[in-house]
Amino acid sequence: MSVKTCAIILAAGSGSRMKSSTPKQFMQINGSAVLLYSVRAFSGIADKIVLVAGRAWLEETEELLRRENLSIPWEVTEGGENRYDSSEAGLRCAEGYDYVMIHDAARPCVSAAVIRKSLESALIYGSGIASVASKDTVKVADEQGFVVDTPDRRRLYIIQTPQTFRRDLIADAYARMRADTETDYSDITDDASVLERCGRGRVRLSEGDYRNIKITTPEDLLLAGEWISLEKTS
Repeated sequence: MSVKTCAIILAAGSGSRMKSSTPKQFMQINGSAVLLYSVRAFSGIADKIVLVAGRAWLEETEELLRRENLSIPWEVTEGGENRYDSSEAGLRCAEGYDYVMIHDAARPCVSAAVIRKSLESALIYGSGIASVASKDTVKVADEQGFVVDTPDRRRLYIIQTPQTFRRDLIADAYARMRADTETDYSDITDDASVLERCGRGRVRLSEGDYRNIKITTPEDLLLAGEWISLEKTS
């Protein structure tokens, strides 16, 4: 039985650390807006693409997608104040789809292989969170800056996107989070954390890629451009 998949690409962030009035997902890499690299990567795998953008950039986002002439359905919707607000907006546009692949538009170097591995994990386990093993030793510090613990590096992973879920599992987790008005969820920074804390399923890691960086600073933009150029020539 075939399943229907929807890619939810989150492009509503402001990217304040880029020190630019233009959000990082709309900056240019090799002549294309950053977010379009994710759109192109998912367009060959997903059955639908949903772009979640900030209110001031909705028209710009729609125009960018129209120019792409995608062969699959696409939709642009307005994001919210927090990341999880934007994810929920995307989930509402993915009704009727079996699996959702939630991805940060600020990760333009995502490969088809990483996307497929995330989806394959979700098909078996209900979730697939792109990740890579930590190369560095990580310290846990107290509020005064003193180290209180050194976790075993062999069990530490750096989390990326896409984060793929059975849609009913992640939608239920979000509904449970919203219904719980007594708990503070302001520390949640990714969708996997919603499933961890409020869901009925477990979070399963899938194989990511060290090149699948998130653009946060101007240096990241330059590095992503280098990798994209190398990928085209290889």
